Amino acid sequence: MDKSIGKERAQVNHCIPAEMVTANPAIHIKKPILYPMFGGFIFILVVNLVSVLWITKEQENAVFEMERSSLATQFHDIVDSSVMELTSQAETISHIESLQRAFAQKDRDLLLKESLPLNKVIADNAITHFYFHDLDRVNFLRVHHPDRHGDRTDRLTLLTAEESGQVAHGIELGPLGTLTLRVVLPWKSAGNLLGYIELGREINHLVDSLGTRANLTVHVVVSKEHIGKSGFAEGVAGIFSHWAQFSDVVLMGNSEKTLTDGLQEYINDGTFKRPENARHGDSFYKADPFHFFSIPILNLEKVAVGYLVVAIDFRSFLSHSAFHVLLVSCSGVVILMLLFLLYSKHINSLERSANAVVMRLRAKALIIVSSTDHDYRTPERGAVRVEKE
Repeated sequence: MDKSIGKERAQVNHCIPAEMVTANPAIHIKKPILYPMFGGFIFILVVNLVSVLWITKEQENAVFEMERSSLATQFHDIVDSSVMELTSQAETISHIESLQRAFAQKDRDLLLKESLPLNKVIADNAITHFYFHDLDRVNFLRVHHPDRHGDRTDRLTLLTAEESGQVAHGIELGPLGTLTLRVVLPWKSAGNLLGYIELGREINHLVDSLGTRANLTVHVVVSKEHIGKSGFAEGVAGIFSHWAQFSDVVLMGNSEKTLTDGLQEYINDGTFKRPENARHGDSFYKADPFHFFSIPILNLEKVAVGYLVVAIDFRSFLSHSAFHVLLVSCSGVVILMLLFLLYSKHINSLERSANAVVMRLRAKALIIVSSTDHDYRTPERGAVRVEKE
């Protein structure tokens, strides 16, 4: 009998912890479960935010490269289209017999009189230059500027037309520093070469054809070495900005036009002379929403005589991106709060259930312990044990 009692008490010793008998235990599972889970959710949210920012930056760069490629292609298409238009106009003019007679007679006044109606028509089509040159490349008449004539022209387009006997075209720097797309047509009558007809369209009209978008600003930059200060002072007021605005270049256009610090730095440090080196603003960290790139303006020899410097404003793009980032952030915070409340409520319920079970087990344990003989209790240890016989 004693042996069976001892065996039963030994089982009680193995099954009932001393703390359950002598203390008021409470089970806490919120900290070890909910807090790490909540920390994991925060980590996921942060990773998502960083990913959204990175994707936004990549999208911004992709849009920039697309704009860069599109504008370069568009500008070259505009130049090609203008060449075709100027060539067509020059060929039409070359077949007018009244002009042929006046030029053959070297009657400048009559040639001007016959040409002025034509000049008005072509000027309405943004053709800004209209010349007649003789066989020695000496200018016989500038219809757009009739007081200036008699100077010898050694521009590459005219030299090429003289040498090849074919139409020549290219963007060239004029005597006053203006960049002009020129088309030179050998002027023939009955198979005989009379001279040369030249038509031109200034670069600003080509740039205007790129379109006027709120986020896009195009500037034309010309090296000072191509102009010279004397040429600058001679008559380009209103065509170029202030001479001293930049160290080695002059900016065509209105000097009142606001230039951002980033654009001035891009021009001053000469980065624009390397078109492959675009400059990206740091939209997120320096609040600089402008990106810059350049398109070289090439002459007939494929030498850059100027550059289109383009500034793209990404503020509208970034405002939409900021809205998406804010939306993701707020949504993530709201979801985290809801999950925290939901799981907290559920875990509290689990804790209450677990503690109720523990209390019932404790009550049963106390009943079992109280039914045993007091000789087998050791208060110092706070546990039930069986003495060896």
